[in-house]
Amino acid sequence: MRFTVLPRRWALLACLVLPCSANAFFPFDFDDADTEGKGKSEIEMSFAYQKDRAIVLNDAGDEMEVTTDASNTLLWSYTYGVTDNLDVFINKARQGNPYAGWQNTQVGAQWLFAGDQNRGWSFALMPSLILPVSQRSEAKGLGSAKTNFELIWISSYVSSDYELHFNVGYSGNRYSRSIEDEPRRHLWSVSVAPIWVLNEQWSLGVSLGAATNTDDTGKYTPFGQFGISYTPIKDVQVGLGVMVSPNWRKTDGSRSTMMTAGLSYDF
Repeated sequence: MRFTVLPRRWALLACLVLPCSANAFFPFDFDDADTEGKGKSEIEMSFAYQKDRAIVLNDAGDEMEVTTDASNTLLWSYTYGVTDNLDVFINKARQGNPYAGWQNTQVGAQWLFAGDQNRGWSFALMPSLILPVSQRSEAKGLGSAKTNFELIWISSYVSSDYELHFNVGYSGNRYSRSIEDEPRRHLWSVSVAPIWVLNEQWSLGVSLGAATNTDDTGKYTPFGQFGISYTPIKDVQVGLGVMVSPNWRKTDGSRSTMMTAGLSYDF
């Protein structure tokens, strides 16, 4: 399972961010094709801290000032296995800074439609609805006051020593109010993530990809993430991750960095 409900500017980066489900390598933003299994559940809780660094240049290209913005978000997710091949999930997130409030809720399902999720290749689809926040919350930057749709295609390869995951995602990005810099309404993302299984308790991996930029500063935004996962006891997983997204249209060092830490429990 994985989270996608993050600060809105990261929603596309986490495979079009707002929480999703289905047993991905926690704490990564991608999804894997694995499902919970009939009658089984999973709960995730995590904390995300994001820092944006931007450099303002004058007409001559000289540096005038460096600005930084920071935000933090608490995330919750619950997944239930309806059948061995079908999960349903709900995700919530609450931002604490710079504006406190609930972000968009996401509800959806994951359908494993081909392959063996325990070994070799498997394939899944994950459709979901991103439910609206209030117009007041939208004005604060806590999400969209319109309902949006998200769809992720997932392909996973699993062996005893390593895993490989591919995600291709689409998300609507409609807002109810007029925004001065009108954001793109259709967001796409693609990512690949190799995971190394060190032993029964430890795994580590990287995730590399690109996503549609929400504004006109560039067509795409690249991103990379490193994560490590530890299983202290059966059905409990602890994860730490760092994601970096540089502005590849500039060479001034502008970038966004996100750190995540969390816990998942299967029962």
